[in-house]
Amino acid sequence: MSQDAQLVERLCTAENPRERLRWEKEDGYYVATCRISDADVPGLIDIARQWIDPDWRPDTGELKVSEDTAMFLPVTAWRALADLKANDSVQPLIDLLCFFGDEFDE
Repeated sequence: MSQDAQLVERLCTAENPRERLRWEKEDGYYVATCRISDADVPGLIDIARQWIDPDWRPDTGELKVSEDTAMFLPVTAWRALADLKANDSVQPLIDLLCFFGDEFDE
């Protein structure tokens, strides 16, 4: 299984973002649940950037991932970066916000 598939698999262990609306109040949830560290920051940034690509499908290896779970992986990656307080992710995420404009409020 590729490193990307391993990261996707770990992100899939998090609860659906639609069900975790007050996630920022639970400091450390994504770090603990997804078993992520600073070493995962580049991969998380890559996944978060996929939010703008409607044709993106994650490399899941053998893992069976529902369409709903796959659709929310960029959101989960974004939140995981916030949970890590990853400074290297600030500019790429700002760039995404600029791309979205007022379209999203997350």
